Amino acid sequence: MYHLTENGPKRCRATQRECPYGAFEHYEELADASKVYELQHVDVAYKPAKRSGIRKYLRHTTLDVTRVAQVKSKIVLSDVDGTLVRGSLANDHAAWLHEKGVIDLGDLPARWQADPKNEERLTALAVAYSKAISGKNLKELRVREFMDEIMSDETKFYSSLAQLKEARAAGHDVILISGSPQYLVGDFAKRFGFTAVGSNYHQDRHHRFNGRITGMFGAKSKQSVIEKLELERYETVVAYGDTESDRPLLEVAHHSVLIDPTPETLSRYDHIDEVLRL
Repeated sequence: MYHLTENGPKRCRATQRECPYGAFEHYEELADASKVYELQHVDVAYKPAKRSGIRKYLRHTTLDVTRVAQVKSKIVLSDVDGTLVRGSLANDHAAWLHEKGVIDLGDLPARWQADPKNEERLTALAVAYSKAISGKNLKELRVREFMDEIMSDETKFYSSLAQLKEARAAGHDVILISGSPQYLVGDFAKRFGFTAVGSNYHQDRHHRFNGRITGMFGAKSKQSVIEKLELERYETVVAYGDTESDRPLLEVAHHSVLIDPTPETLSRYDHIDEVLRL
């Protein structure tokens, strides 16, 4: 079992006590943990060099992606918030923590819930959330309890999720790229056998969130992930998104799918192969 840290995957030795890195940053295989870490870090390549029995990470200008994108017939790329999940995992978690009395976000959750595709309200709640959880650890955020509630509500998801599940069942790679925290997106993805790249909410040496975020926000950060995948290795690329920030995914796809877009978003794309509303 391996957990993700600021410096890469480390073997988890917690047995009788709960690992401070949280249950949702763990991977059974080192290769799986390494893949997620590499996708989150543009300039880090994993090199399994032995040194005092410890595997080290070495910095390079390019990334070794041989484990990330093998030669296969199809890969599916997808955003999460507003594309698979109605709303936002991060903001849903924020509103849930507010409701449970764990954090106080004033009227921001209600304002966002009234208009969940409003970028200004979405951003305001996300910023308040990141500040409110500073000083807390993963256990205090009750991630498992929250995610179990989300997964139990079938109305929470678009039909696009079923299509991704079908693709994975057929043996195709499915990679989620999301601005929501890795500890939420990672848990969501692992339930379906997907790979996820979310925003890294950094922790201090006591494993408490320190307010620093390496965000998977906007088109530029998503483009950095796309560039690592060497998509030419795949015969077919399918992509799902819902806003302008998903343009890097949709533009590289042989088949692009826009999920429940606003008229403004739809007007910004010259070509989209399919639009899903449900």
